[in-house]
Amino acid sequence: MAHGSLGQVEHAWLDELRELIELLDGTSIVELELQEGDLRIAVKRGPNAAAATPAPEADEAGIAYVTAPLLGTFFRAASPGAEPFVHEGEQVEKGQVIGLIEAMKIFNEIQAEISGRVHAILVEDGAFVEADQRLIAIDTRSEEET
Repeated sequence: MAHGSLGQVEHAWLDELRELIELLDGTSIVELELQEGDLRIAVKRGPNAAAATPAPEADEAGIAYVTAPLLGTFFRAASPGAEPFVHEGEQVEKGQVIGLIEAMKIFNEIQAEISGRVHAILVEDGAFVEADQRLIAIDTRSEEET
C-alpha cells in the first residue's frame, strides 16, 4: 500500500471518530466502546459531559415539544411489531421513554422532559430526524384547564 493511501485510510477513521463524538454530544451516554477486528475505539466523557437539559417551555396553548437530541432514525416502539411507547391522548410522565433514535447502530432512549398528555406524534415510525426536530407535542395543561 502506498504511503498516500495509508494517510487517506487514517483520515477516514478520524472523520468517523469525529462524527461519533458529535453524535454522542447531547446524549446521556458517557462511555462507548467499539471494536472491529484489531481496531478498538473507546470514548469516555467526564462526569459533567452529560449535563441535564432544561425542561421545554410550553407555548401559549400549553403545548411543549419533545425534540430529538441527535440525528438518526426515530422509532416509536422497541422492536418491529411491538406496541409503541406512547399513543396520542395518553398521559406521560417526565422521564418516561417515548421513543428511540438509532444513530450509528446505537439505540438512544428518548424520554419525555415534561409531564402531560400526548397531543400529537409529529414523526412517522422509521423516519430520519435531525437534531432538535420536534418529535412529540405534549399538552401540559391539567384536565380542568382544557
